[in-house]
Amino acid sequence: MSIATLKSTSHDSQTGPAASAQSGEHRVSQSGEFPRVTKSDHPRVAAILETAAACFSKGGFTATTLADIGKELGLRKSIVHYYFASKGALVHEVQRLAQARHHQIVRQAVEQGDPSRRLTDVFRDLWPRLAESPDVRGLLIELWGEGRRDGDLSRMAAASWEDVHSLLVERIRQSGPSRIAPEDLATLTLAVLDGLTVLAERTDNQARAERAFEAFLTLLDCSQSA
Repeated sequence: MSIATLKSTSHDSQTGPAASAQSGEHRVSQSGEFPRVTKSDHPRVAAILETAAACFSKGGFTATTLADIGKELGLRKSIVHYYFASKGALVHEVQRLAQARHHQIVRQAVEQGDPSRRLTDVFRDLWPRLAESPDVRGLLIELWGEGRRDGDLSRMAAASWEDVHSLLVERIRQSGPSRIAPEDLATLTLAVLDGLTVLAERTDNQARAERAFEAFLTLLDCSQSA
């Protein structure tokens, strides 16, 4: 699931306070700064978020500027700033986007097919979905690093991790008895996936990451044996 750049929605003709009044999606800050969009389903906001996600994934947070993101969309930096007070505010919204997509990837894998499927088959579906989403993968790595400097990002990431962990715990419990507690096995699985995500970011290590995941599944099979 790649993060596509949505340039087609970035050239709508109506912008500024007049459009704000009609849409009802803007508000003026108490400090008198530019109004900001408060709904992420606004077409232009969605386009900026998609493009920012792709730019951050490719170039990193530090090197990517609001001007870079605007250029990709054919917009001036001031237009991007109109909707987002700062690059930090944009990063926070991009994090929500990336984590929602990561959550969706995990949910689709664990909820697909018969609930009685072997756990190794469930996880064998999960890894390719992550491996085939390089934009999401790269963006998550950037967010992990940025979270060390930004407490709010760190807390958001922790909450997202707990949500995904709960999904895995529920699915592990459905799979039957295990020699490892479901909570611990879910934690181990996420740790393995996170580590392999970093490894797979290097193109020459993709095959190595896939072999390592198969080895993990073999160990998982042993833990599931009665």
